[in-house]
Amino acid sequence: MKVKSFLLVSLGLLCLSSCASLFLTTSYDVGLTSVEAPKDAKQQYGETQVVMLNEDGVSKYSYEDDLIKITWFTTSTSFEFVLRNKSSHSIKIPWDEIAYINPNGESMRCIHSGVKLIDRNNAQAPSIIAKNSSLSDMLVPSDNIYYVSGNYGGWQTKNLFGKYSSQEAANTSVYRGSKVYIVFPIIIENVTNEYTFQFQVKDIIVK
Repeated sequence: MKVKSFLLVSLGLLCLSSCASLFLTTSYDVGLTSVEAPKDAKQQYGETQVVMLNEDGVSKYSYEDDLIKITWFTTSTSFEFVLRNKSSHSIKIPWDEIAYINPNGESMRCIHSGVKLIDRNNAQAPSIIAKNSSLSDMLVPSDNIYYVSGNYGGWQTKNLFGKYSSQEAANTSVYRGSKVYIVFPIIIENVTNEYTFQFQVKDIIVK
């Protein structure tokens, strides 16, 4: 009986340890480190600046010139943003021309909110932002979307920089310190203004 009890206790502890790891979440501290603005941006759109914000414990990064103001923050699977049109004209966002450059230097197509995951490879209609108005949206690399069959399957989205079972594993991740880019064209009066946002994975947090 003692042996049986010992085995039951051991199995229970093992289950508690392994089951606890199932409920851990992985999050990232991803900072906007630089912005490559359109050519002669200072002459066209005035001085530029990148500012770090902290809202309710969430790190956000804002870039601003005379044409736009965009504030970024990162979830486990997406880059979320609020884009304000500061110009006196409407601007167009050509979603199919936006590219995400991953830590390996591979260029990926992105989808934005409202697009069904099953339609990740289909053409996306551009969005129009009227003057002095804003758009809240997000970008998800389409290559990170996949389908899992079975009763508990369906469309899934991979974490941007991996998922970890412990903080120790996250601390040794190859993604810590890596850089990624988002190439983000904005069309105004039929002129394409291409912005390139550089981000760095400052930390990976497992809780």
